[in-house]
Amino acid sequence: MLPESLQLLKTVSISAREIIFIESDINYSVFHLNNGKCFTIAKTLKKIQDITQNHDFVRINRRYLVNLAYVEREAWNSNANYVSLINGMSLYYSRRRLTHSREKIMSYLLF
Repeated sequence: MLPESLQLLKTVSISAREIIFIESDINYSVFHLNNGKCFTIAKTLKKIQDITQNHDFVRINRRYLVNLAYVEREAWNSNANYVSLINGMSLYYSRRRLTHSREKIMSYLLF
């Protein structure tokens, strides 16, 4: 179950249900929300991952942390494995994170 909100900074609090995915940008994280808006905070994706580790988010590669509630399906082609999000985006798994990410996504999708 997702928390009602994530306290990221003293002045910023958003509902976890609003986050589609979070993108790393060196020492910043860009939050992509379900209303089409984005905002950037000065925290690394690793720190955000630590905050969300007990909730329905999965790190699929070095750049993206995905909210499982927005995963439509997972797919693959001859070159790569990826997840399709309900907003139409496709994000690729890294080889290193493939097994763990797929297990977490599949267990979420099956429930």
